[in-house]
Amino acid sequence: MAMTLHPKSASRDCWIFYLATSLAGANGRVRPKVDLLYDSITALEGRLMHVRQFGTFGKQFGLIKGGCEMVSQGFLDWQMTFLPEYGMRLTAEPIAATISDALRKLLPRTVPIVTRYLFWPLNKEWTLYFDNGRLGTDASPPSVLASLLHTDGIRISLADHAVDRNSKHVLQYGATIFEYFENVTARRSVFVANDGGKWVFRQEGIAFPFEDESSYRVRQVRDRFPKTLLLQYLQKLGASLDGTETSTLEPGPGRLIVKAGRMPRNLKEFYE
Repeated sequence: MAMTLHPKSASRDCWIFYLATSLAGANGRVRPKVDLLYDSITALEGRLMHVRQFGTFGKQFGLIKGGCEMVSQGFLDWQMTFLPEYGMRLTAEPIAATISDALRKLLPRTVPIVTRYLFWPLNKEWTLYFDNGRLGTDASPPSVLASLLHTDGIRISLADHAVDRNSKHVLQYGATIFEYFENVTARRSVFVANDGGKWVFRQEGIAFPFEDESSYRVRQVRDRFPKTLLLQYLQKLGASLDGTETSTLEPGPGRLIVKAGRMPRNLKEFYE
């Protein structure tokens, strides 16, 4: 007996197979429209923004309310008020690609200074911010740009807690951080983090109406602010990164900003 697939429970490929067989002719041959159907579904998936697409850059990044061109230009204007005195300059170029490909252009990661910055349109309302600092994207630009541009900014951290199985050495301390800035005001901060072996939770400022404050009281400290809850907050703020909303924009164009000029002698590069 032939198995009937139901679209509500099928995976993407099974769902496509279900539609394909429904469109097949009497002789069982699938009509050419099925190929177009597959392409359409794949293209739709490409416009679903998910934090997993950020790879290792998803550990820490920022969001600034405003169009990509306006936000990136505000960043350029701010940086060029002090970089020339250190013999440095910035150049900007548009990037039309997927977010994953665009983030690769941030490599190599560097210390002790940042040399590359990426601004990416999440949607018509929010712009994503990343840089190539080896320790993670700098936390200050979202708050500084919110103040300079008289808009809102968000700092996000989604770092997993990682421990080496053999040596038990901590490879990365876990942290889930949500910081919201309104113009010059730090409106809200909620975070849970492993502080040198001990999990701590903090909240400050005025809570948003959509917050699940009951989660902040669960017994296990590390579970009080899970990543899924932070992503729910972003969705409520119109900055969905959980793959549930389709972007109204085609991939890109984003804006890559590169620092050049007199670099510190101890500058190190890491391709990771």
